[in-house]
Amino acid sequence: MRNPRFSEHIADLLTLYQLPPTALELEITEGMLMQDEHIAHNAIQKLQELGIRISLDDFGTGYSSLSYLQKYSFDTLKVDRCFINKLEENEQDRELTKAIIAIGKKLNLAVIAEGVETLEQDAFIRHEECDLGQGYLYGKPITAQEFEQAFIHKKSIKFILNALFISRIKTDCTMLRELSFPQNVITHIWIDMCWRLMFGTINFRR
Repeated sequence: MRNPRFSEHIADLLTLYQLPPTALELEITEGMLMQDEHIAHNAIQKLQELGIRISLDDFGTGYSSLSYLQKYSFDTLKVDRCFINKLEENEQDRELTKAIIAIGKKLNLAVIAEGVETLEQDAFIRHEECDLGQGYLYGKPITAQEFEQAFIHKKSIKFILNALFISRIKTDCTMLRELSFPQNVITHIWIDMCWRLMFGTINFRR
């Protein structure tokens, strides 16, 4: 990004691979912004003029997080995983996460919570109306070849479930838990829903 022709290079790549700029979102860390704010500002502006979305990664871990929101025009705010890791046991982390999500919403930014690994964390960010979650709960990193096999050729039901429907099933099971359904009943319903989904006998469209 420190290269003055960085935005031109990205534009050339989009043309080469015949991708619309709106299909690309670049993540920028606070450390990158600290290196040279003038170059960063110009690069972000040029990229957004092309139609590329820019997200601020690891928000909340730097010294000047709020000032960056004032200085730059971001499209997405990514809540650092350090706030998500101990949501279930740390009230301070819960309140800070609520505040960060609220800030993003007030500024009309998309908000993504990083490091979501449990159903409880997923339920929390949903309740706070966080736009997206990212973490091992939804799926682990995979190679380009695995991605192609799982999502493009649809050869892996497991990956398809994780990517498209699993979060919805979890939401329904969380609601059952809140209604004091026994755990063995919830587990049975979970298995039944996954089974019917795999064989095309359930539809989550509402």
